[in-house]
Amino acid sequence: MLDVRGQKGTSAVTDRSSVTLLDVLETFKSDDPDRTAYLFLSHDERVIAKLSYTELHRQASAIGNLLQTQCIPRDRVLILCPPQA
Repeated sequence: MLDVRGQKGTSAVTDRSSVTLLDVLETFKSDDPDRTAYLFLSHDERVIAKLSYTELHRQASAIGNLLQTQCIPRDRVLILCPPQA
């Protein structure tokens, strides 16, 4: 069985037809909740912030919940994120 990273493992998402971003993030969060998902760098490439898989999952869930209150199924959305100063 392959996991969401395409590697052999035990934490797999078995039904590929219904895999969502939250499914993937849940797998990463379950495997290693404090692992860094993103590093935010300054212009001189110093780390100014980190985001763990747990926090990324939380933020993605919050955005998804908000979109569910504003959209109907199969609506398309575009999410624009301003660059950090």
